[in-house]
Amino acid sequence: MYWSRFLSNSTSKTDAITNILGSLPHGKNGFTKLENTVNRNTLFGIAKEKGYQTSFYYGGNTALDGLNRILKEEQVEIVVDKYRFN
Repeated sequence: MYWSRFLSNSTSKTDAITNILGSLPHGKNGFTKLENTVNRNTLFGIAKEKGYQTSFYYGGNTALDGLNRILKEEQVEIVVDKYRFN
């Protein structure tokens, strides 16, 4: 995939991920720290609607900044972070 005009409005790597996956807003302290869920349309949602299985592989800790919550809300089937890599 390629975006010719893409602006990241994040201040951390975790918020960059949510920005890339769905252009999700940063908010006051970062998207993953918002208390209320937001109606959103992400690459995971689009892929699932088309019948694809979704997965997310990450070398860091997905629980660190609430990234695991977003992945759970998006119903990502396979999540592999630094604790699940062999």
